[in-house]
Amino acid sequence: MVTVLVGQVAERLGEPDGISAFDPSSFPKRGTHSVGGKRQWCGHRGKVDNCQVGVFMGYVSHHDHVLLDFRLSLPEEWAQDEQRRQACHVPPEVRSHTRQAQCLEMLDEWSAQVPHGWVTGDDELGRHTRFRGELRQRGERYVLGVPCTTAVRDLEGPSPAYQGRGRRPKAPWQSVTAWRQALSGHVWTHLTVRDGEKGPVEIELVQCFVSPC
Repeated sequence: MVTVLVGQVAERLGEPDGISAFDPSSFPKRGTHSVGGKRQWCGHRGKVDNCQVGVFMGYVSHHDHVLLDFRLSLPEEWAQDEQRRQACHVPPEVRSHTRQAQCLEMLDEWSAQVPHGWVTGDDELGRHTRFRGELRQRGERYVLGVPCTTAVRDLEGPSPAYQGRGRRPKAPWQSVTAWRQALSGHVWTHLTVRDGEKGPVEIELVQCFVSPC
């Protein structure tokens, strides 16, 4: 069924600059019998709670947006508990993987069939250096959220003074928050993204080359 859906999406919605969007999402649960359920971060409730987590792949183009594929995030304790696996009919081939690995699995499976120019995701994905590196190895352009504590080096800012010996010093590492606060006000661009339920959704952005740690 997913193969048929992907083919239809590529035919009807596909564009060279389409977006493959990845998003882990939680589902609050009660009890201990829902497959993959455990106490973990539940974005739906904004706290650690009993829930399942799924990893979803969507596709966005100028024509429309659609859900392409998904994976259930199976915690290690579930993957190793054969009694619970059998009781819930978890197939033997389903194993515990990181959510980043599940995103890459879906990307590798469908990227050749669905034209896209970008990969997007929130900071749960963007905070992982290895995940960003895997995307670069695949030649993917990406826009990922990162935590405000992420260390970056400004590649466009002034370099420290050279003392005349050894290698020329590079710009220091600093948190995204500190880097952002040091930027002058005139470099920011204000955009209204869309109308929301509580008014316009507005953002401020700046384009700059930085090297993440």
